[in-house]
Amino acid sequence: APVVPALPAHEQAYREMERVLASSLLREGKVKEFHVELGEIVERYLAARFGIVTLERTSLELMEELKRVRVGSEPQAVAREFFVQTDLVKFAKHFPAEDEIRRSVDRAYRLVDLTKLVAAPETVEDAAAPATLVAGSAG
Repeated sequence: APVVPALPAHEQAYREMERVLASSLLREGKVKEFHVELGEIVERYLAARFGIVTLERTSLELMEELKRVRVGSEPQAVAREFFVQTDLVKFAKHFPAEDEIRRSVDRAYRLVDLTKLVAAPETVEDAAAPATLVAGSAG
């Protein structure tokens, strides 16, 4: 069988989020299961993207790891809000309103959007151009 290259971490995360959104979990009122699934998708993404261990880690430990790999203040804030909300649902028996669920989904997407690894377009000119020309062309 031909070897299929692995999807980039962000594309895998987007696919998995689409899958969980299309699932019947929310329609069936399985809000906790939905949040568990969403949280696991985000954790798998962070593990793949930053090479951090997310398995069997608390949200607080994950936040420390994100700080250690220097994700930046905005992604860190989004991650904190996301994990606080999913933890409330998973552990404190919080039953979020529809808009809260939507915000959790938005934060999951935002976190991936803010941190995805995007390859810079490579052109022959870029490789050969002196740095001063490249920097000067932006003005």
